[in-house]
Amino acid sequence: MQSPPDYTQLSDFDLVDLFERLDPRWSSVQCAQIKEILVARGFLVKDGDLGPGITAPSPAKLETLVGSRTAVTYPARFDQNEGPFRVLASAQNDLRLVGSGMLRCDGVFLRLSSSRFPSSWRLLNSLFRRTVDLRVDRIWNVETENSIIHLDSRSAEALTETVTIWLADDASAARIAALLPKDKAPDFQPRLRRRLEFAQDLIAHAPATPVTAGLVLLNLLAFIVTFAAGAEWFIPTGKVQIAFGSNFGPYTTDGGWWRLVTSLFLNCGVIYLLVNMVALGSFGPLAERLFGQLNYLLIYLAAGVVGGLAGVAVRPDANVAGASGAIMGVIGALVAVALRGRRSYPIRILRPIRRAALIFTILVFVFGLFHRGIDNLANLGGLVSGFLLGLVFYRRADDRQQSPFRRAILYLLGGVIFASLVVLGYMGAQRSAKKLTGEGLYWQTTHSLQKRKVSVDAAISADLAAAKADPRKLPTLLSHLESVALPFWNDAVARMEGIQLPQTSPNKSDLDDVREFAHERRDTIQRVIAGLRTDDPGQVAIAETQLQDQYVSR
Repeated sequence: MQSPPDYTQLSDFDLVDLFERLDPRWSSVQCAQIKEILVARGFLVKDGDLGPGITAPSPAKLETLVGSRTAVTYPARFDQNEGPFRVLASAQNDLRLVGSGMLRCDGVFLRLSSSRFPSSWRLLNSLFRRTVDLRVDRIWNVETENSIIHLDSRSAEALTETVTIWLADDASAARIAALLPKDKAPDFQPRLRRRLEFAQDLIAHAPATPVTAGLVLLNLLAFIVTFAAGAEWFIPTGKVQIAFGSNFGPYTTDGGWWRLVTSLFLNCGVIYLLVNMVALGSFGPLAERLFGQLNYLLIYLAAGVVGGLAGVAVRPDANVAGASGAIMGVIGALVAVALRGRRSYPIRILRPIRRAALIFTILVFVFGLFHRGIDNLANLGGLVSGFLLGLVFYRRADDRQQSPFRRAILYLLGGVIFASLVVLGYMGAQRSAKKLTGEGLYWQTTHSLQKRKVSVDAAISADLAAAKADPRKLPTLLSHLESVALPFWNDAVARMEGIQLPQTSPNKSDLDDVREFAHERRDTIQRVIAGLRTDDPGQVAIAETQLQDQYVSR
């Protein structure tokens, strides 16, 4: 028969940890035994009703542990983020603490609590406050530098988690450090000063991040404008976005390549906008400081363009809008820094990049599975191109100033990579565009014909006016009708006849109307040509009436 455990041999730390994990409903005997020992050792113990109980050192116990009858408590910060994007910044420690909060030490636990929101935002603080309790006996590798403390904590799973804490003054940091263990790992090397110097240098080179602020502002303004123009709030149909320059494959491949850029500032619904802007506000400032403003902007735009081409190459009939492809490019560039900068950059900078990049990447790709306005292929293209450009524009932490020659070489290499990706994407998009059928073919054809029709009608209208003023210009009118107008409308009739839409298509009636109009316009031009060949000046008036533009834009 196994003998009962002897809890008296356990340390205060283990007893408190065990008591606060045991449920008295199922382990009443063990809880009673541990409670008795804790009370004898100077702890205040409260039994749990529907779960584990709670403990706290008594005032007398606190005198022994921390030298005062109350726990040592100080305001604390867990990062150095400033500016408009500080509420969106990623955690720079393994405990996922961001912003400001409190530090409390009672000699048994070091309690750290934080919120990314200002203290005046009470509701958000109460909803999103994060609290972490670290057992004091598992803390080691403590370093201090003025009012800053850095420490490692060994979790129950034998994982090492690190955190840097900014306190109000040197005296506060010194007192907390005195309450923590002095143990050091065998391979311990002081790192705090180097991390602080790196952060100070990074911020000194770029105290503000205007590019990120500008990109966010453009996205917000574009959303407001499209919403005012009739775009839906949550699940847009995409019509307004197309009018404002979304990456609509049939239009993009029909000469609208500028849409690859404009689509980066349009977003499909307020939820997608918020997700993208949170990501941009989280990753953008760090990328802007690491790469510099110009390189960061180039990576953002290049990744967005390449991602857009990748999406069109695979889904040439899709209508896509959003900054996610460009943001994925920024993430890809940061991943490149995390890979190349393992020996150059502090782990405090690199580790959150990997974690946050993975979380956002998964979120975006899952979101893309359920939202037709989001193209995961575009996101993948942006991620890959951003990673490649990040490898090119990477700068060592101790090599922030580059010579003009080296900078020129890097821009040349980056340009070659970008041009190669654009060429590949362009070729793929054009090849896919030739295979369009159904709705995609309908939109591409009508778009193409409408653009050509404008120039054809303008030329014929000018010839009509000239012939009306001077009958001697009738041969010129006849020549242009035969060489320009009639071939165009013959082509329009043939292309419209090649489009097949099901009866249930919302564009079926429009297709029938356009077909009928194309036939009528071609037949009219043929009759006018026949009449003008009689060399009768009176036919000018007839031609002017019959050739009036009755086409309604679709």
